[in-house]
Amino acid sequence: MSKSGSARSPARWLSRRFAFKLHGWSGFLLSILLFTICFSGTLAVVGNEIDWLLNPALRAPVRSSPIEWSAIHRNVRALHPEAHILWLQAPVEPGFAVEAVVQRHDLNQFWRVYANPYSAEIQGEASWLTAQRFLRNFHMDLFLPGSGKYVVTFFGLTMLVSMVTGIIVYRKWWRGFFILDRTRGVRILWGSAHKLLGVWSLWFVAVIAITGAWYFVEELMFDFTNFNYTSTPTLNSDQLKSYGPIVPLADLDAIVARSRQEVPSLRVAVIRLPTFSTDVISVQGQTDAILVRDRTNKVNFHPFSGELVNVQLAQDLSLAWRWVDTADPLHFGDFGGLLTKLIWLVFGLALNALILSGAWLYLRRIRRLAARSEAARALGGFPNEPPPPTGALLHG
Repeated sequence: MSKSGSARSPARWLSRRFAFKLHGWSGFLLSILLFTICFSGTLAVVGNEIDWLLNPALRAPVRSSPIEWSAIHRNVRALHPEAHILWLQAPVEPGFAVEAVVQRHDLNQFWRVYANPYSAEIQGEASWLTAQRFLRNFHMDLFLPGSGKYVVTFFGLTMLVSMVTGIIVYRKWWRGFFILDRTRGVRILWGSAHKLLGVWSLWFVAVIAITGAWYFVEELMFDFTNFNYTSTPTLNSDQLKSYGPIVPLADLDAIVARSRQEVPSLRVAVIRLPTFSTDVISVQGQTDAILVRDRTNKVNFHPFSGELVNVQLAQDLSLAWRWVDTADPLHFGDFGGLLTKLIWLVFGLALNALILSGAWLYLRRIRRLAARSEAARALGGFPNEPPPPTGALLHG
């Protein structure tokens, strides 16, 4: 046989062999926890929609009328005069109510109040731990204080390992978009389906793995460096003395109108209200900039006079800070409304199927190798005897 037709070089063969073992090991040993994390994240993508289905108070008519921010604020304050209103959130999708988050001192917890965006009528209340909040928090840290975020985000690194080793093992993977072998038994079918899912969802796995790995790095930076998000400005307490001890907040409708004068493309998503008297009222939302969180674009106002304090827009941020606020929309797919959420939901389910099918295939391989080893040990224990005649092999 010619040299060119000989077996692959040992170095290349070993690299693929090692990649195969690493791919199977990382996918199998961590499969249960990885599946739990990914499945909760998949459901968290549509967590608001799940709440909408479960809670009629979240539903509201779809209109083009402006939201009655000031009236909603007054009605929430009248409902819970002892509570502190933290923020008002615009409908996350058409057909949703406005959500006010308050801090109830009588219950010592956060509380949600839902209002009709156009009539300002209070439609219902709920505790802080809704389905969306439960799924998001569980996906974020498994409800493990301190170490939970490190445990979860570490799997972003393992997903990167699985993705890279899968590409190495599956040579010429770009040819496999329409290959599904259904003619050679169940094991081959599962293996072929695993490869098919992997090829189609490769882009999605890359997005989730890269953003997940970034969250791990980000958590390290939070804990061990001075890294922090761009902060909202605060006011000088000396500037507030002339207002006296009790001062009503500036009119929210006027503030929203002014914010749109400053940033005509602003689509208001949330109005964050001051926690302390030195805090500003921050109107936050989306502009023409793509793939950023709502808090990236903010117009800040004096809480009592309503005077403009400053404006922060996505295009004013450095590339590093822009990436910080881009990771979340990419990870959860909420940057394009319900359409992108459904795309992330479908591919999230595909990712979970990849995890389960990969673990099953690796388990079958382990069992098959174990069975071969047992058979080899059993045959190795037989006394040395001459091989049976050919007839015995055929008919015995």
